[in-house]
Amino acid sequence: NGVLDTEASPRENLDALSSAWGGWWACERGRLTLGGAVWEEPDLTITEDMLVAGIRVIARRPFEDQFNTVKAQFADATAEHVVTDLPVLASETYRAADNGERLVRDLGELPGETDPVRGQRLMKLALLKGRRQRQAILPCSLAAWGVRLGDNIRVTIPRRGWEAKAFEVTGRAVTVGPEGVQVRLTCLETGPAIFDW
Repeated sequence: NGVLDTEASPRENLDALSSAWGGWWACERGRLTLGGAVWEEPDLTITEDMLVAGIRVIARRPFEDQFNTVKAQFADATAEHVVTDLPVLASETYRAADNGERLVRDLGELPGETDPVRGQRLMKLALLKGRRQRQAILPCSLAAWGVRLGDNIRVTIPRRGWEAKAFEVTGRAVTVGPEGVQVRLTCLETGPAIFDW
């Protein structure tokens, strides 16, 4: 429910499109990959024997990247597409975790959104995705070659207490060095509950 401007760059148009469905896009290895706002069951489990070096874990996002309240606007189809505020979505649980401070993320006008229910779903998705904290950088062998950006994977590392823990791949790099080829995956914790509506 919207218009794309041909004067905008392809990146800008893809950003607008993907934010309209709560998804993502990436261009990797010469291929455009798209993902939606839906849980996709992981196909691969990374285990310790697939790692070629130590992993790095970042336990929390920086405080300045945190938010516990989401604001947005949509083009109300029932009111001649006048841009209208959606009800503010705030989480008192997340606010308590943020030392009682109200941290607001303003999504602005949701591109192409004309339905308040879909707009609220996008706000909830942004809030729940934004609260994912744990990030892991996994230096893997070629066994992880087929993993793409946006894929969900499971990670089993018993000494960390991870048994089939779900992560979303947010970065992928292949390096060649004296020790061989390494597929480095940057991952952010995820789970099916984020996508519930």
